[in-house]
Amino acid sequence: MMPPNIFMPDFDRLSLHIEATLGNLYLHDATVHCYATVGEIADRLETIPSLPGVVITEGDRLIGLISRKQFYEQISRPFHIELFTRKPIDRFYDYVKLEFLVLPITVPVDEAAQKALMRSSNLLYEPIVVDCGRGVFKLLEMPELLTAHVQIHALVEQELQWSQQELAQEKELAQITLHSIGDAVITTDAVGRVRSLNPVAEKLTGWSLEDAKTRRVADVFRIVHEYTREPVPNPVDLTLREGCGVGLDEPTVLLSRSGQEYGIQDSAAPIRDRNGKLIGAVLVFR
Repeated sequence: MMPPNIFMPDFDRLSLHIEATLGNLYLHDATVHCYATVGEIADRLETIPSLPGVVITEGDRLIGLISRKQFYEQISRPFHIELFTRKPIDRFYDYVKLEFLVLPITVPVDEAAQKALMRSSNLLYEPIVVDCGRGVFKLLEMPELLTAHVQIHALVEQELQWSQQELAQEKELAQITLHSIGDAVITTDAVGRVRSLNPVAEKLTGWSLEDAKTRRVADVFRIVHEYTREPVPNPVDLTLREGCGVGLDEPTVLLSRSGQEYGIQDSAAPIRDRNGKLIGAVLVFR
């Protein structure tokens, strides 16, 4: 009898990725026809020690699974060898009625591991039938699935670490940029509370970042009309309300916390996340 083939992914697929599915793992071709005898199955399992069990089919219809462990437990019972050796495997399977888990080949490894681990304790390490489509069924060993599950979790943690490092680098670059440009820059959150000021903004407003952080931007950036001395609508409030960039054309004076006054030009623009959600505003003035 020819040994069953083992489904071996090509070299490129051996490197698991976060979205890996059961199709990226080693799957045993362990299919037997329902008319194969119990004696033939015993010979096959003895000849191929790596085979975790057999998948019983009739044409393209799945009948069931008998793992190596279950087969030997059942066949070693009194009189079972004499009763079943010459009988078809489906008759033996009908007698023992064993539970099994079947999953599509497209199921992500993480999801498959969760479903497999939800089985009862006596079935926890039983192999899994993988439905490859078009009447093809293969076997996946539980240690293989758990190893892949651990590898993918390590990849997730690694990507998260890389993302955090990239975020820290981007934040550092943004801070360097803010500190090096000649314009004053204030950023706020989505409700108009100050998140950052660059050194030029600290100098013109008279507020340090430490004192200004989390205050309303209108408390830090106080502006009036140059001639009427009437308060001017804060461009950040307008931007957050309307969701678009705002520039003030009227002659405007900034009232510094130190008591000094500066004639300024200013503009504000919304800050959005990658999904387009408004998360704050940036105010630039000189």
